[in-house]
Amino acid sequence: LGRSPGIPRLPSQIPPRCNAASNPAGMYEYGDASKFSDFQYIRKYSPYQNVHDDIKYPAVLFITGDSDTRVPPLQARKMWENVKRVH
Repeated sequence: LGRSPGIPRLPSQIPPRCNAASNPAGMYEYGDASKFSDFQYIRKYSPYQNVHDDIKYPAVLFITGDSDTRVPPLQARKMWENVKRVH
């Protein structure tokens, strides 16, 4: 889900408080979710936003760590809960 070609890492879950001050690298790489045009684009490829009830997903292992600077552990937990919800 998160490592397939063309699909970004989990930070594209578009947290509302994510901005250039709190995550400048993410803003540069993924766009600014507070801008409507960027938000629409991010939503199309966001793994978290594209978990659907009508798709059967394989077993998935989400790995993160406390010192991961790109994906906070909370994001992996949220993604796991989202995928678990549709199983």
